[in-house]
Amino acid sequence: MTESARIKKRQRKVRRTVAAGDASARAVAERLRLTRLGLARARKISDLPQAEFYRLAGISSQAGNNYEQGARRIQLDQAIKLCDAHRLTLDWIYRNEPSGLPYDIQVAIADLRAKAR
Repeated sequence: MTESARIKKRQRKVRRTVAAGDASARAVAERLRLTRLGLARARKISDLPQAEFYRLAGISSQAGNNYEQGARRIQLDQAIKLCDAHRLTLDWIYRNEPSGLPYDIQVAIADLRAKAR
């Protein structure tokens, strides 16, 4: 299989994820958790602690924990901070649309989802 065929296959895999448009607190929480883990994998580090992920965006670790647990849905201004700090998109956070994410993060998230199944 050629490299471009592998890339296209991975992109199709990324698109076949959880139903698009699910902006419930629980769905957003799962995407934030996957994003944090995916960023760690894409950056080839063993772990990106939750507190560090949110601290880099100027968000308290307590608030980040609430977002990832689904106790609170992330507010728009906080989501924008995450997007700016980590090259994310609001479409990914709120609508489950990964196409605007950097490719390495898309692949890492797709791999994490595949392993979870």
